[in-house]
Amino acid sequence: MILAETPGCRLGAGPRGVHQSRVAIRRLRSLLKLFRPAVDGPEWREWDARLRDLAQALGDARDWDVFLAGIGPGTLEALGGDARIKRLLASATRERDQAYAALGDVLASPGFRQTLWLGLRLGQTEPLPEADRPLAPFAAHLLRKRWKRLKKAGAAMQELDSAALHEMRLDAKRLRYAAEPFAAVWPGRATKRFTRRLGNLQEALGLANDAVVAGQLTQRLAGRGASGFAIGAVTGFAAGRAEGSRIAAIKAWKRLRKASPFWKLPESLDS
Repeated sequence: MILAETPGCRLGAGPRGVHQSRVAIRRLRSLLKLFRPAVDGPEWREWDARLRDLAQALGDARDWDVFLAGIGPGTLEALGGDARIKRLLASATRERDQAYAALGDVLASPGFRQTLWLGLRLGQTEPLPEADRPLAPFAAHLLRKRWKRLKKAGAAMQELDSAALHEMRLDAKRLRYAAEPFAAVWPGRATKRFTRRLGNLQEALGLANDAVVAGQLTQRLAGRGASGFAIGAVTGFAAGRAEGSRIAAIKAWKRLRKASPFWKLPESLDS
C-alpha cells in the first residue's frame, strides 16, 4: 500500500495519499510489535525506526489536511464568513503547503528508497524459531493484555483530560490493530461485532483528538497572518467539537463494553 499511495502524497492530489500511507505504516509497525521477538534484530529495529520517521513526516501534512477540511471551515461557517477567519485559513494553507513540500523532499530522498528496499529484503528472510509458537494462545494472551489496559482507561473515561483521552485512543488503536489480524482465528458474529464497535470507539476518540490538535495548530499561526480574535475563535470552536466527540466516545465505549471479547480458548490451551 505504501508504494501504491505515496505517489499521491503531493499538493493537488487530495488528502488520500497521505492518510492511507500513514495508516499503512501504522498498521505495519503494529504488526512488527505484535510478532516480536519472531521478527527482531538490528535490521528489523532499523526498519521500524525508519518507518517511524516516515510516519512523522506524513503526520504534519495530515494534521493540516484535517484542520483545513474540518475545524477551520467549520469556524468560518459558524461566524458567517468572517474575514479574520479567512486570513487564518490562508495562513493555515501556507503551513500545509510547506508541510507537503517537506514531505516531498523526504519521499524523493535516497533514505526513502532505502527504507523500501530494506523492508522488501527483510520480507524474504526466514522467521526466527519463536514464530513456531501456536497462534491462538499467543493471540489470546496479547489481546487480553491490551483489552485490560483499555478497560482501565474506560472505567475513568468521564474524568479523563485531553492527554489521558489521547492515551486511551492509542490503547484502542493498539487493540484494534491486534484484533483485526487475529479475527480470522475466531470467525463469527461476535468477532465482527466486537471489532466493529472497537473501530467506532477509535473513530470517536480520533475525532476528539483531531479537535485538540486543531487547537494546537491554531496557536502556531500566531504572528503568521492570524489575528488574536481568529485564533481564539478557532480554539473555542475546536474545544466545543472536542467535547462533543468525547460524549460520542463515551457512548461508543458503553456499546463496546456490552460486546464480549471474542478470544476464547479451551482451558487446555489457555495458558
